[in-house]
Amino acid sequence: MARHPWKKELLKLADDLKKKKGRTTWSSVVLTNLEQNIYWAFLMIRKLLESNPAHELSVPIVSYVPYEEDGHLRLHRPRQQSWVLTFLCNEMVHSAFFAWNFWDDGTLRGFIFCSGRRSRFRYLVSSEIFIGILEKVGTSEVEENLGTPIKFLTQRERRGTR
Repeated sequence: MARHPWKKELLKLADDLKKKKGRTTWSSVVLTNLEQNIYWAFLMIRKLLESNPAHELSVPIVSYVPYEEDGHLRLHRPRQQSWVLTFLCNEMVHSAFFAWNFWDDGTLRGFIFCSGRRSRFRYLVSSEIFIGILEKVGTSEVEENLGTPIKFLTQRERRGTR
C-alpha cells in the first residue's frame, strides 16, 4: 500500500527532530519553523485519526502550574497525565500559548502549550513522545478509510451576459 502524503510528512518531521535532538543552539528561525511544523503535524494527525478512530492512541503528558519568580517563568507541581491523541490534537490546534522547554544543557526537552479552555495549566509534550507519535501514526494503517480529496466545481459567472 502506498503511504499517504500526510504520513510521509509526519515521518520526515520525526527524522528532522531526531537529527536536532542533540543541538544546543537554536535560532529563532529554526524554532519558528519547527513550531509551524508541529501545528501542521497535529492537524494532519487529527485528520488521519478522524478517518479511522479505531487507531486511537494514549499519550503521556505532564501538566504544570506556571508561576513567575525573579522575572523568570517557572513550572511547578508536575502531574503525569494520559490523554487520548485526538484530544491532544484538538488542544494543540486551539492552544492559546506555545513555548519551548530546554534542558539545562540547551538540548530540547519538548514543548509546552495550553488551550484557552485550560489556561491555568501548562502541558509538556516531550520531544521523545512527539517523535514517537509521528512515527506511530506515520507507519500505521490509519489511512485505510481516508477517502480521496473531495472536489467541488463552481462555474464562473460570465460578465456582460444574462
